Amino acid sequence: KIYMKGIFVMKYSIKELMSINYAKLFYGRYRNNFFARIYYKNKSKKSLRRLMNRSTMIPIICDKTNEVGQFTHPDGFVTSEKFGNKIILTVSGYPFGSEHDESQYVLVSSDGIQFQNIVDNMALAEYTGNGRSHFSDGEIIEDNGKIYLFYRFCDVDHGDRIITILRKETDNLKEWNNETIILKKTAQTYISPAIVKVFNGYNMFFVEEQNDENMVLKRMHIDNIDFDNPMEETVEIEYIPKSMKLWHVDVIDEGDILHGLFVYTTGAGGKGARLYYAQSVDGGKKWKTCKEIKLDVNYEYVSKIYRSTMIKVNGEWFLYVPVNTKDECWFLMLKKEFNPANYMI
Repeated sequence: KIYMKGIFVMKYSIKELMSINYAKLFYGRYRNNFFARIYYKNKSKKSLRRLMNRSTMIPIICDKTNEVGQFTHPDGFVTSEKFGNKIILTVSGYPFGSEHDESQYVLVSSDGIQFQNIVDNMALAEYTGNGRSHFSDGEIIEDNGKIYLFYRFCDVDHGDRIITILRKETDNLKEWNNETIILKKTAQTYISPAIVKVFNGYNMFFVEEQNDENMVLKRMHIDNIDFDNPMEETVEIEYIPKSMKLWHVDVIDEGDILHGLFVYTTGAGGKGARLYYAQSVDGGKKWKTCKEIKLDVNYEYVSKIYRSTMIKVNGEWFLYVPVNTKDECWFLMLKKEFNPANYMI
């Protein structure tokens, strides 16, 4: 309410007040308070229990990151022998949907279930400003004896929205250096990048918003890891779910087949997001959206299913899926024995 000439006037409607993400608002402000930490940890644990509800899925917990171990946007692979044949994931911390705390982490595991932060209690990219800008949308690959981490920085505090893709690298998993800007553009673009190595360089798939607010899937070919000679093209998608728009993607290479994990939404900001399996057999020029990937969780408590990834571990696909609950928690879940063939049409 605001006070005006002796009377109180409502500044916000009841509906607007009910829609405010109070968890996000107060977490960002009071996260370092001892009692607030206890409250948010308990809130997160309670939310996870409600979501699981006898589920066979496995929550991925790593508390050497943010205080509540909430993540989204996983990407990963099994490393080469040089790096110990480990399962590696990059994730965006996203506690209670707080963009300011959307830091980029790298996690490592021997079994794909128990993960450790590669640098305890630290992020590899963390926003320290006071504005609304933030990091997001990590991607990680191995090539030429190094592991490369890519991440997106959204500058929304200086006029037009400027999106930058940055890269760090390591040859020992401990020291990450040589941060480099590889792409920069003013637009709602480079959403959810997914990088695939091809015989003559790399292809990066990403989502971009058009002037008519339509979301399209693009493929950028680059000659090398420094992103020399980028060439963009819009690719075709068949069978987009009715009344939904593309939002996030991951692309996984398996020889002649590209597996796609496509997130479609019913509104802005990922509203009503759900995960679908997609496939391409021509290198990603044309895609077919197949069936929705339904999860063994309590859907009465689900708000969004977000950008996911899949990793083949000992011949079995592990599907890592972030789930956003209705009370704004973000949990990373593992579905073992995922079989893409079950989702074809």
